[in-house]
Amino acid sequence: MLRYVSAVAALSVGLLGVGTARAQTPFGGDDSGLIPPAKSPTAKCEAGAAKAQGKLTACILKCHASRASGKLADDTAEDSCEKTLVGKSCTALFAAAIAKLKGCPSCINGTTMGSLAGLTEALLDGNNSTVYCDSSSGTPFGGDDTGFVPTPKSASAKCEAGAAKAAGKLIGCIQKCHASRASGKLADDTAEDSCEKTLAGKSCVAKFTLAISKLTGCPACINGTTMGNLAGLTESTLDGNNSAIYCGGAPTTTTTTTSPSSTTSTTMGPTTHMVTVGPASNNFIFDPATLTIHVGDTVQWMWASSGHSVVSGTFSGGMEMPDGKFCSPNDTNCATFQVSNAGATYQHTFTTAGSFPYYCAFHASIGMLGTIEVTP
Repeated sequence: MLRYVSAVAALSVGLLGVGTARAQTPFGGDDSGLIPPAKSPTAKCEAGAAKAQGKLTACILKCHASRASGKLADDTAEDSCEKTLVGKSCTALFAAAIAKLKGCPSCINGTTMGSLAGLTEALLDGNNSTVYCDSSSGTPFGGDDTGFVPTPKSASAKCEAGAAKAAGKLIGCIQKCHASRASGKLADDTAEDSCEKTLAGKSCVAKFTLAISKLTGCPACINGTTMGNLAGLTESTLDGNNSAIYCGGAPTTTTTTTSPSSTTSTTMGPTTHMVTVGPASNNFIFDPATLTIHVGDTVQWMWASSGHSVVSGTFSGGMEMPDGKFCSPNDTNCATFQVSNAGATYQHTFTTAGSFPYYCAFHASIGMLGTIEVTP
């Protein structure tokens, strides 16, 4: 977060004060994130980052499809496609696209976008089994990818390929709704919800449901209920992670002019920071483990793997000592630890300075610990 304070001294006697404020505009409803100022460098940067993330998602889904069809022989080849092939993998192309952006808010940088890329891959890999769910082939995708490689040229393989294609279009459609809300093409959250899910026959979810209904030869695990759940999870995950891209927002600006001393103070408003819970590289850590923020900022935890929690307090000598200051999933019933799974999000706003340790109630003993350092 950018903070700028300048002071200019004057010699005359007297006092004149003028104050103006422009509040941040949240996406609203079930969408996290802030609407960027129209035609600003922030808006241009965030639009570029959103486009890059869309291409990253499509690229990873294409790697999955190539593994399912046999074009990629094993998990090593699929990992190369997604992340390990220098310069040409999905994540390398994403990083290169982000590096070219200009005029970005401080919340869009190599570290935050690297975390977003890791989270995107982990979420897609972790939920791969929802589409590639037929285990009759007996061949798992392997590595960090859930699901089974379908039997070649089978009816099941054709159905799963169709479901995967529909899921990719659903993701792209919802991301387009977010972009339209950010640019002002959609006026409010109601219009954005209509785009995503409520407009009969034409929303993203409606189009996905129609595509699924046309599939034939599907395994029992692909049906209206499972695909409806996938659509709901996809929408809620993209909405919850929207603030990772649309994070700059409009600054809250206060200008005060005084004499004999004239002071102009401009402070960028609160921002949202991201912590990945159980990233693909290590399912039993918080990434970053230590995060430094300012008073008034919000931290959003995003689950890349299942079976974890966020509990404020310390872990020492084999003993968990919760302090009740915050806890997932909603800062209530902090004495009752609740597990959250891949795709879940939780956020908490820190209103006082200090050091706030926390841990996963289920894996603190193996080092799943974190700290939020809050500065004035």
